[in-house]
This record gives sequence, C-alpha cells and structure tokens, in this order.
Amino acid sequence: MEVTTRSEVAPDLSHVTCRLATAASACQFAVVAGALIVLAACSSNTGVRLQELYDKGSGELLRGEMDLARQSTDEGLRRSRQQAGSAWTWKFRLLHDEIRLINRQLSAPFPALDEAIPAAAENAWARARQRYLKGQHHLVKGELPQAVTAFQDSVGLAADPSVSDVLRDANILRGIALQRMGRWDEGDRALTEAVAAGKAAGDRFREASATLNLGTGFLLRNRFDEARPYFEAV
Repeated sequence: MEVTTRSEVAPDLSHVTCRLATAASACQFAVVAGALIVLAACSSNTGVRLQELYDKGSGELLRGEMDLARQSTDEGLRRSRQQAGSAWTWKFRLLHDEIRLINRQLSAPFPALDEAIPAAAENAWARARQRYLKGQHHLVKGELPQAVTAFQDSVGLAADPSVSDVLRDANILRGIALQRMGRWDEGDRALTEAVAAGKAAGDRFREASATLNLGTGFLLRNRFDEARPYFEAV
C-alpha cells in the first residue's frame, strides 16, 4: 500500500503568498504616496497663507498702520516657526525689524540684521533684504558711508529677478544717501535706475518714490526748473 505524505498532497501556495506580498507592498506604497500628497498640499497651503500674511503686514506698514503690521508679522512669525528652517521665519523677522526702523524704535538691538542667513537658494531674497535693512539702519542714524556700503552689498545680492523688488528699494535709499553726502551725480544715477526698474516692473509705488526723490535732489540744489517735471510726474 502506497502511503502519501502530507508534503506530497499539500498545494503549492507560493504564488498566492507572492501575490499577497505584492498586494501588501502596493498598499503600503499607496499609503505612503497618499501621505506625501497630503503633506505637499498642507505645505502649499501653509506657504500661501504665509505669503498672504507677509503681504498684509507689508501693506499695513506702507499705510502707516504700525499696530496692525506688528500683529500680522507676529502671526506670520509664529506660523513660520512651526516649520524648522523655513525661509519665511527670516522674512518675518526682517519685516518685524523694518517696522521698528520705520517707527524709529532704535534703542533695542536688531539681531536679525546681523545674524548670518544660510546661503541657500530659498534665502536669496532674505539675504538681500537683510543688507538693505542694515543700510536703512545706518541711514536713519546718519551713518552715510556705512549705509552706502550696505546698499551696494544689497544690490550685489539682488541680481536674481526674484529679488528685483529689493534691488529697487536699495537703489532708492542708496540714491538718497549719496545725495546727502553731496555725491549728486551718483545719487541721480541710482534713483534713475530705480525709476526705470519700477516702470518696467509696473511697480508704481517705487517708481513714484524714486521720481519724487530725484525731484527733491534738484530742488535741494536750487535747480527748480529741473525739479519741476519730476514732481509733476508724481
């Protein structure tokens, strides 16, 4: 009598096991992919919200609404710090210092203007803005040579098109600082560059600011006929 062992009659389930493993791997991949999509969406939404807060704070600063600007900046800073190493943290820290500069609150230190910002691509705007604000800090204290140097540094860091707004700001204040030093021709050139750049970018505010300061420069030199067209243009 032939005896059949258990191993001889057991079905071959290796193909089933393989399929189950493949299905499990596919499920794991789907879960991971889904999580990544959710994370990307959250990150995108966070970036949009931070941009809105930054634009809101900047607009409030331009309108002289200092308390509202501080509130928007504080909220943006709190949100940005939830993302370790976020470039937004630098942007809001610099906006906070800019509010203090415009409001002439100069007694306390400005650490964000002196700390080293990592030289990563996402920090290009913040690095140029930092040097611009350092120049502004020197300017309001009457330290004109130091201000001009900082503005020139900012211009050098603002070569990328994504930093063009900082370039326009830096040239406006560089022109003003040069005028105050009696370096009129250099100041006129810097302001003229800012006018042209503002016009090309459709940036009416900075175009008008540079134009106004060009006219003021001629007025201070008693060149009234040359000053007049600039004031009329504004």
